[in-house]
Amino acid sequence: MDYATMQTRTLSDRFGETKRTDAKAWINTGISNLWALYAWAFKREPPTAFTWTASTPDAVITNLTTAGVEEILHVYDADGVELRPLTNEEFEATYQGADPGTPESYTTYGAGSTLKLRLGPTPAASGSGTASFNRSAPTLVDDTDDLADEGWPAEHHLVAVFEAQMIGMQNESDPSYAEIARSHGRALDAMLAALLPDSGGTNREYGRDEGV
Repeated sequence: MDYATMQTRTLSDRFGETKRTDAKAWINTGISNLWALYAWAFKREPPTAFTWTASTPDAVITNLTTAGVEEILHVYDADGVELRPLTNEEFEATYQGADPGTPESYTTYGAGSTLKLRLGPTPAASGSGTASFNRSAPTLVDDTDDLADEGWPAEHHLVAVFEAQMIGMQNESDPSYAEIARSHGRALDAMLAALLPDSGGTNREYGRDEGV
């Protein structure tokens, strides 16, 4: 379903054409909400190359300019050895003022397309490795933009439409919100059953991790 069709479906008979600009924002907010809520396989990138330069702690992930990062999952050096993830606080306490050496750990600063992958200790020599990560939620812009191009199966695009309608109804204090919420729940359940059938999803709502 392309962006223009999603707008029309979101507006349907509940919102007037004057709300189309609002509907665009609701759709992108809804996509972002659903994208972050579960560990969907379609947002995971295959191992991606990155490089680092001697005496420079920040590595460069090759395709960060086209695929923003929601979450770094694993980082490996050129020999396939996994680097240890650390929180910012742990990283700074461990490597602040440390001598350069062979990277053994990493942390991240920033988010999305501005995310920085920082290696510890600061590399003594240039090198390379691979990282696997989840992409950030896309932002639809052109009417021809299609969620299917982001890997989101076409048969489940209505979930994002219902999410957008719910956002709009909350903003408008629409009393028929509960009706759309039920449709949303059924569509989301179908999506979860199809894509995360064995409790493979991670529900991040309100900071909880729970099987689906």
